Amino acid sequence: MITTSADTRKGEAIRSRDPKFVKVGHTETVKKWMVDDTRAVEPTPGADCDASYLLKLSRGELRARSKVEFAAPSSVASNGWARDALAPFLGDDELPTRLIVSQDGSVRDASDAV
Repeated sequence: MITTSADTRKGEAIRSRDPKFVKVGHTETVKKWMVDDTRAVEPTPGADCDASYLLKLSRGELRARSKVEFAAPSSVASNGWARDALAPFLGDDELPTRLIVSQDGSVRDASDAV
């Protein structure tokens, strides 16, 4: 099968609208991480958080887990907000293993924190 540049452009246009892909630079698209499951879990011991969610993710054959915790007292904690907090990282090669959502709604990467 011979592919023309028009076919290539059509494929790129389809990938650029596909929610499983994220645009990188002007021409390159890469597959995003997809959230497969979200469930409430116990917050990290010693952390000043009162709600926590574990997100299981996949990208092709790759699998990952990220934990999103909400600082106490959390009034916005939900599995939907946990997904929203992680959303900006879904195009990254490496996902944060732990995020903390502050009371003001700001999100920080606490992957290296104990």
